[in-house]
Amino acid sequence: MKKVIPFALLVCALFSLSSFAPAKSNAPKTVKMHMLWWYPTSGVLVGTPGGDTNWSITGSNTGPSSITFTRGTSSWGPYSFFSQGTNAYVASGPSELGVMQSWVINDQVSFTTIW
Repeated sequence: MKKVIPFALLVCALFSLSSFAPAKSNAPKTVKMHMLWWYPTSGVLVGTPGGDTNWSITGSNTGPSSITFTRGTSSWGPYSFFSQGTNAYVASGPSELGVMQSWVINDQVSFTTIW
């Protein structure tokens, strides 16, 4: 009787394992998407006093590091970005252009202006 119990457990275990289906090699994969901001990036700030102004942000995949403004042959900056929490960065701006702050929040650029 002592030999029957281990044998019965072994048979039950083998029977139980035989019902598992093999894994499919073409099973769907879960793809995780990450928003990455690639630097350098640039754009145009429309409506600044004296005419539209180009801006350029430098940095790395961990966030922006500085912003520079240019119009014609004039240049302002670079102004360094500082972290303001998760995925939020702020830098000062050239007051002669009316730009008080430059923001990068969730990979979107915005400006605080006085015009």
